[in-house]
Amino acid sequence: MLVELVLVAILALLFYYQFVRPLNHFTRMGVKQTNTALPIFGDRWGVELRLDKSYFDLIKRVYFSCDKDDRYVGLYNFTRPILFIRDPQLIKELAIKHFDSFNHRIPHIDPDSDPLWAANLTQIRGERWKEMRQSLSGSFTSSKMKFIFELLNKSCSQFAEHYSSANGPTEVDMNEVSAMLTTDSIASSAYGIEVNSFKDPDNVFFLMSKNILDLTTLRSQLKVLLTTICPFLLRIFKVGLFDKNVTDYISKIIEDTIAVREKTGVVRPDMINVLLETRKVAKTNTVEDNTMETGYATAKESTALDKQKVRKRPLTNFEIASQAFVFFFAGQSSNSTSITFTFYELAVNPDIQERLRADIKETHKKNGNKATYESVLGIKYLDMVVSESLRKWSPIINFDRVCTKNFTIEPVRPDEKPIHMKVGDCIGIVPSCIQRDPKYFPNPDVFDPERFSEANIHKIVPYSYIPFGLGPRNCIGSRYAILQTKLAVYHILLNCKIVPTNRTPIPMKTGFNWFLLHPENGLHLALEPLKE
Repeated sequence: MLVELVLVAILALLFYYQFVRPLNHFTRMGVKQTNTALPIFGDRWGVELRLDKSYFDLIKRVYFSCDKDDRYVGLYNFTRPILFIRDPQLIKELAIKHFDSFNHRIPHIDPDSDPLWAANLTQIRGERWKEMRQSLSGSFTSSKMKFIFELLNKSCSQFAEHYSSANGPTEVDMNEVSAMLTTDSIASSAYGIEVNSFKDPDNVFFLMSKNILDLTTLRSQLKVLLTTICPFLLRIFKVGLFDKNVTDYISKIIEDTIAVREKTGVVRPDMINVLLETRKVAKTNTVEDNTMETGYATAKESTALDKQKVRKRPLTNFEIASQAFVFFFAGQSSNSTSITFTFYELAVNPDIQERLRADIKETHKKNGNKATYESVLGIKYLDMVVSESLRKWSPIINFDRVCTKNFTIEPVRPDEKPIHMKVGDCIGIVPSCIQRDPKYFPNPDVFDPERFSEANIHKIVPYSYIPFGLGPRNCIGSRYAILQTKLAVYHILLNCKIVPTNRTPIPMKTGFNWFLLHPENGLHLALEPLKE
């Protein structure tokens, strides 16, 4: 009996120190936190039971539970405490000025369990990350986007032609349609594979993308939970977040493509070619890029690594495959989200849609009835619309950073205390909330592209608009995302009207998704061919 009691006491103590005591982490630091966190699940229990509907709803609720001038608030993502930063200047300080103290992301995948994912730029750390970031920075410049423009343009044109050739309005689920479009675009512009998911929705590439991106199944949810509360189990059983047959399939595509191109010398204007080019320029300095920028929302490139004189190192074939995989995963998911919500806003704001269509038609006519890199990006109102969509519906809900060197956030208000961050502590940067904060964007729920007009853009508080992050670990693919969204809008508005149906959610309700904004129960709109 005594042995059993001792075992129970030991288990109770282990449970307390592993799952209960961490929920007082912020209270001990003198930081505001919720009073609803539960063991194991933290503040996420409402999401898991669908009471919060989505992770976005949870973060929004916690973010706006504070006084408007509070610079940070604590949230427990399962057992992990995350300090969410609410002040633009503090965001700048931590993500840029003191980047060396917060230069890692939270690791989600064990390298032995999912080597293809673990080798990509978002997951690696230390000097290897610096070297790879320096090598890859030149692969996502404006000039490289111009290089792959025609491939993206072709995919978006096919997309518009599919619906403009219909006899009447076609009701669609924009989640599904935008996933098809982004899959086709990435297959062509990144992998060198020509697919048309609108004509053949059962093609292998699209089915594979659905497998990768469906993180709402019970199996995927359990994996995500285990990566947070007990990652050692996944490591022991060699379980990855993604199905091995999918990652093996992608690896083989890339390996075969590289082998053919190296043997034949074939050059195709896609991302594989761009990544292969890093080998040739690994020891050279980055050439200044004077090509037209993709838009206001483009993540500004940091010069922090240039100052450190980090060397560039050629990418191995496996590293190229890993970057191509994350490009597919991140690009398909976030880009389809951006396109979905932009189309939604155009549907429910017909006056904005008509004004934008007029500008697009005028530009198209002046440019000889064809789209070019400069003509599309030269449409100011298109940039305003896309920028506002990214403000209101930031595809990525939050960005995380891990403290890599002890750091103290000094108080600036009378009610603040020094916040001593230790190695391993996490901060969160939440564009989805700060870009909806009325302190920085009045009437934040109103879709108003005029916020980004020449007359108003100077009013935007620096670092309050960060849809693609900031600092050296910002989203390297922001130019690609913006260009693809603009081309999708360009071609559809040239050929179709976007109109709501009786199943269109007004107002929008977000549904369950691990890390992206996602319309609840899909997003039904109609694409109606223009009569002329």
